[in-house]
Amino acid sequence: RANLIADSESTDENVGLILADGASIILTYDTENPNVLDVGDKVTASMQLLPIGKNKSREFAYTTSVTGPVDFVTDVNGKKGPNSETRDGKFYDIRQFRSAHFTTPADPTPACTGETGSQGCLKVIASGGYQPVNCNPSSDVYAGADICGPTPSTYSSDYWAGAKKACIDAGMQMPDQTTLKTIYNNKSDYTTLPSSGWLWSSTEYSSYPQFYAWGVDFNDGDESNGSKNGSNHGVVCVGN
Repeated sequence: RANLIADSESTDENVGLILADGASIILTYDTENPNVLDVGDKVTASMQLLPIGKNKSREFAYTTSVTGPVDFVTDVNGKKGPNSETRDGKFYDIRQFRSAHFTTPADPTPACTGETGSQGCLKVIASGGYQPVNCNPSSDVYAGADICGPTPSTYSSDYWAGAKKACIDAGMQMPDQTTLKTIYNNKSDYTTLPSSGWLWSSTEYSSYPQFYAWGVDFNDGDESNGSKNGSNHGVVCVGN
């Protein structure tokens, strides 16, 4: 705690930081439930999978008794707008700990990592080429609403959400149903698009959006919904 306040006379539990890339952070410390260890106390930590950014996690030696009272909020683009945490259910430039994601302002539009054609930059990831994510909100490794959707499936192995995450990790996005069908209709413009097999779209099935999402069969253009825990769909990610 001593490192989170200005000096020994301060009673303020908040500290502001400005990083080199312009992002600003407010660290806060819960003075009502500090759970602070004294110098010399022994800490027995266990390995835990912890969030390190938006939809990312990594194993750390961790103990809740030490880190539990600390949290932070970050404004990823500093003085620029919109200075809003959420709008219409979507995150903008102010983000809390579990959804924080630092961007690189100097390179806001990454180079195409796939193939460029009439429908822009596309990157194909075949079934088996990405990992499912945990969309059970009660899980310690829950992937979050921006990946799992506002009505998460509760599946511990959600392949639809995993495909969406794979696109985001590539700096791209999963196309909606209409866009995916347009890509199918123009697939001759690309050499990397598959000639068969189902690909996911971001459009969820309206009757059961938590469990099903629409896809397109690149063999004949058929459109149908599939279970989000099904592993037989690939995905084509769309970029600029």
